[in-house]
Amino acid sequence: MKRIFLSLILTAATLPWATAALAQQDPSEAPATRPVNPVSASQKLIFVPDSLKPYDFNKDDERWCWRHSAQTQNIVYFWEKPFGDNPQNPPSLEGKPMKFDLGNLQTQVERFYRFFRDTLKFSLPGSICDKYKMMVMVNYSLEGTAYGGTYDDFIGALWVTPNRIQDKKLNCLAHELGHSFQLQIMADKTGEAWGGSGFFEMTSQWMLWRVNPE
Repeated sequence: MKRIFLSLILTAATLPWATAALAQQDPSEAPATRPVNPVSASQKLIFVPDSLKPYDFNKDDERWCWRHSAQTQNIVYFWEKPFGDNPQNPPSLEGKPMKFDLGNLQTQVERFYRFFRDTLKFSLPGSICDKYKMMVMVNYSLEGTAYGGTYDDFIGALWVTPNRIQDKKLNCLAHELGHSFQLQIMADKTGEAWGGSGFFEMTSQWMLWRVNPE
C-alpha cells in the first residue's frame, strides 16, 4: 500500500482516487492537452495516475476530460462531468447548489503553491513537481471532506467538493495543499516523516496561517 503514515485523513479507504503504486514505476504522460485556458509560460507535463488511465481525456463525455479542465503554470484543475462546461452554473444535486468560482480557485491555489515552494521551501530544485503539475480534482458530490496527498506516490494532488471551496480565501485548500507538499517530499525521496497525525496536521495548519495570516 502507498505510504501515508499515521497522519493525514487521506487513506485508501476514504480516497479511492489515490491508488497505490510502486515509487519506481514509470510515470505516464498525458496526450496532447486541450486546456481551457493555456498559460503563457512553458508548460509542465501532466501525470496520468493509474486510476485515471481508463478515461479518454480527449472525449468530452468522459468523467474526467480536457474540456472540463483548466491550467495555471504549476497546477492542473479537473472538474467532474456532471458540472458541465461552466462550473459557475452547474445543475444542482439533491437541491443543493454545486457551483464554484474556477477563477478564484486557480488564483488562490497557484498562490499557495508558489508560497509553499518559494518562501517556505517545501520543494527543492530537482523535485518531481519541477517537471509535472500538481493536480486539483473537484468532485461532483455533497461530501464535506477535502483531502491532500499524492497520486501514485509521485505528484502532489488534492481532492475537494464544492461546499469546501466557497470562501474567497480558500483556507481549506491551503491546508490540504500543505499535505500535498508534505507527501511530495517523500515522493521525491528527499526526506522521511514521522510523528503521527498531530505532526502533519499542525504543520499544514502552520502553512495555512503563513500564507493566509488573517
